[in-house]
Amino acid sequence: MPVTSPVLLTLVAMLAFAGNSLLCRAALLNTAIDPGSFTALRMLSGAAALWWIVHLRQPPSGASSAGN
Repeated sequence: MPVTSPVLLTLVAMLAFAGNSLLCRAALLNTAIDPGSFTALRMLSGAAALWWIVHLRQPPSGASSAGN
C-alpha cells in the first residue's frame, strides 16, 4: 500500500482533528478568554496563515508566465 493512500491520509486527518479538539479544550480550561473570542482568534489566525501561503505561492507581478 503506498504511503499516500486515501485510507492513511484520512486517518492522519482524523487524528489531527481529534488532537485539535483536545488541545482547544485544554486551552479553555483555566483561562480568562471565552470560547467565542478563542474561536474568533483561531479563525483569524488561520485566515492569515492561508493568505500568507497563497501570497507566497503567487509569482511576482512582473514575472512572465512560461509558454506565452
